[in-house]
Amino acid sequence: MNRPLVAALALLLAAPAAGHANQMQEGRVPFVVDGEVLGGLSTWGLVLPVGAAWQRVCEEAIGPVAFFARRRADGDILVGALEGLMVTRDQGCSYQLVSGALDGLAPSSLVEANGRLFATTGQFGAQNGIFVSDNDGASWTSVTTPQSDLLLFQLVASADGTHLVATGSRSGASTAPVVLVSTNSGDSFTDASAGYSSYVIGRALGF
Repeated sequence: MNRPLVAALALLLAAPAAGHANQMQEGRVPFVVDGEVLGGLSTWGLVLPVGAAWQRVCEEAIGPVAFFARRRADGDILVGALEGLMVTRDQGCSYQLVSGALDGLAPSSLVEANGRLFATTGQFGAQNGIFVSDNDGASWTSVTTPQSDLLLFQLVASADGTHLVATGSRSGASTAPVVLVSTNSGDSFTDASAGYSSYVIGRALGF
């Protein structure tokens, strides 16, 4: 997306919609899937480029604030949100929670490795960890032992899917970086945090 398009999108997102002049304009927090702008939080829809024009869609939809989004093989879109793992089957107009192991958690990142999906969670006060799905996100199981003081923010995988690294922090009084490493395609993770105790780690971006 080029700079003029971004500027135009920002302008239209800020502008009141016709017929909604008396409503509180909460704005829209869009996310991108395969180059397509979708979703977000709003009470008055989302303005999108359609061909050479602009069109307002999902006019009364309220969607989640997304940490990540991924289109599945069936066309549905998985969305990691504050409310939990969600799925939209109508291009961001409505959302349903995916029940299961991620209930009550905030999935913070997602990566695919050798046909499997891995997700981290970072919900304050919850039992967080790394989870895996072998059916394109329909169900999930825990890879690591969930921990209440653990907050994970990012997960990356090597090109061949054999190495994965999750980074985050502890929510205790002395916030310490967390680095969890897998060298067996995500079957298990080793805590390598001790080697990074003197560093401030925000996100691991890649290998």
